[in-house]
Amino acid sequence: MNTIITAIERFTPEILRSGTDEEKQQQLMNWSHGESNSIYVRWVPDEMLPNYAGNDTVPRNFFGMFGEIARMDFVPKLNALGMRYGHMAFIHYHYFFESTAELQQIVQVHPVPVDFTWYNCMNKPYEISCCVNTRPVAKVEFNPSQLTDMIQNLNMRLTTELKEKDAIIFKLQMDIQRIDAVVNELQARM
Repeated sequence: MNTIITAIERFTPEILRSGTDEEKQQQLMNWSHGESNSIYVRWVPDEMLPNYAGNDTVPRNFFGMFGEIARMDFVPKLNALGMRYGHMAFIHYHYFFESTAELQQIVQVHPVPVDFTWYNCMNKPYEISCCVNTRPVAKVEFNPSQLTDMIQNLNMRLTTELKEKDAIIFKLQMDIQRIDAVVNELQARM
């Protein structure tokens, strides 16, 4: 006879993705009662993103209803052409508030996301879909030499991209000059 273990253990997302029904139920309990767990938000409206100064009061106030926030990761969503069409978010918590009905909703309907309504400052409603983050990424600390290497790599990549863009702009400018010359020649003939 299979029974669900009631002791709270560390959340193991791999079991939640591929375990038996009983193991999945145990993992959902571990997730909702554990520490350092997170939720996945499929789409976040631009009004909810931290501003350019890094002020994250708006998302922190909304997502704070689930628990004590450790960090928030906002990631651009890209379509097949690589164009951005919004952001998704991963909200990591030190711990959840166990008594929240919203958290229990997420557990009860997993793997279906739960929609919560958020109103912006103009009282426009948005549906924010939240679910268990089954692929959490731990916060990583880097030493100074690793940061230096990463910055140099980013600088090199950015320089290369800018040179490529400059070449495209130069080619477009040359094309425009040729088109202008053709237009001027046609106008002179008239």
